[in-house]
Amino acid sequence: MSYSVATFATRIAEELGISTETAYMCGILDLSDKKDVPLNRMTAARIVHRALIYMGEFDVKDYQRALELKDIYDCHTCVIHVAQVYIKGIMEPTQPEIFGMQKEVALEEAEDIVKKMMNPKMRLIIV
Repeated sequence: MSYSVATFATRIAEELGISTETAYMCGILDLSDKKDVPLNRMTAARIVHRALIYMGEFDVKDYQRALELKDIYDCHTCVIHVAQVYIKGIMEPTQPEIFGMQKEVALEEAEDIVKKMMNPKMRLIIV
């Protein structure tokens, strides 16, 4: 069972202790995140990366290792989001060197992503 974008957006806002309206106003969420469509990995990466910035977590400056992902440029506006969640160990590739941008996020994976976002000790940092 896959998660919907709207459900994931609400879940992230709840974890941050803010309303979804505040999450939209702060730029964590886009208007497209209100859709009740299946959540894919590139959308999850964008939402999580923006949430990390909201929480005050700095970006890793050297994300060269993320460029090893063969599909990282499948979405040019997603590169920084995917690179950060990958390097920080929040989201792992679906296959060796494949992030799986369009792959739907299942409920269990979504919960794992949220846990790692909120608890850096659970992350497997890529160096």
